[in-house]
Amino acid sequence: NENQLFVSDYKTPEDLSDTLLKTLKSMIETDFPLSKSPSFEERERMSHDSFEDARSHVYISRRDYHQRLEKEIERGGSVVVSGESGMGKSALISNWISQYKSKNLDRFVFVHYIGSTPASTELDNLLYRFCDEVDTHFKLNKPPVSASVSHHALLERFEASLVQLQTRGGMIVIDGLDQLDEKYDAQGLGWLPSRIPNKVQ
Repeated sequence: NENQLFVSDYKTPEDLSDTLLKTLKSMIETDFPLSKSPSFEERERMSHDSFEDARSHVYISRRDYHQRLEKEIERGGSVVVSGESGMGKSALISNWISQYKSKNLDRFVFVHYIGSTPASTELDNLLYRFCDEVDTHFKLNKPPVSASVSHHALLERFEASLVQLQTRGGMIVIDGLDQLDEKYDAQGLGWLPSRIPNKVQ
């Protein structure tokens, strides 16, 4: 059983070292088999979730800020949170969106924290994650988007994924836009379509 003790004799320190190494390897391979290692998409999702969770626990909630965000969301359209670096914008967004998701379990919410992973600063990574999350959430019968697809193809898939939200609705939250790489003039936001579907915030 799980409380069983394994006893092994050893004659030299080297024997003990080999035995310990083999035992530890066996335990690790049993508990964390390579066949169950998370995919790139899952690792990225877990990293963003961990980033959000960490900032949610150290944030001192300001109800007035939350109420203002909720009021703006109810009006529809886009909301921009700006301020000097270090003022707690990421903590505010993390805390608020965590509560929002818990109250709106059925709504599609895509959150991308730029700076949470090495790849998160790349525009193509943001676009790729969004398309993958839309396909996964709505169980769309589409060919999976490839991480090696061209930038132009990703932009087309991004716009097509936005159209999917036109009737279903959803929310897109991007934290740290000013930290996006300069490639493709990402900070110029030309990759965003001129018209966002009404049900997308």
